[in-house]
Amino acid sequence: MTRLFVDLDGTAAEWKKIKTLEEIFEKGYFFNLTPHKNVCEGLRILSERFPEIEIYVLSAVSEGAIYAVEDKNRWVDKFLPFIPKEKRVFSVCGQNKADFIPGGIKKTDFLLDDYSFNLHGWNKSGGTGIKLINNCNNTKKTWKGKKVSYKVSPYRIMGDLAEIILK
Repeated sequence: MTRLFVDLDGTAAEWKKIKTLEEIFEKGYFFNLTPHKNVCEGLRILSERFPEIEIYVLSAVSEGAIYAVEDKNRWVDKFLPFIPKEKRVFSVCGQNKADFIPGGIKKTDFLLDDYSFNLHGWNKSGGTGIKLINNCNNTKKTWKGKKVSYKVSPYRIMGDLAEIILK
């Protein structure tokens, strides 16, 4: 089966600029992130129309951020409730996300993420990265792979993802 792993911060949720690093360690920081509504809705439609694509969450957590996993799970329950808890994976910030997939990744595994570092690591591990172009990334144009924009309609996001994944 084909799997799509979806990042949260900057991808399904808007990246919130912080004044101090300590903010991400506060209870409620991740739960209170604003969803990218078109992305969340596009993923919901994708899950309904293409049940052969298993959708997972794959989100990094900084070491010492004791509230992050709880906050992120609550956020997913609220904005992506069609992704069950057993399909949520949390990696360590700064490490290759592929290393956290039980059993490793396969050629049929895709990662939707806003951060090129994560996508390059995913591709080197044998999967296919898809960059979500949001309002604050893609400034250096270093990602040459597949892309999806957060600005288009949910149906366009669903269609773009389905075309990339099912090709």
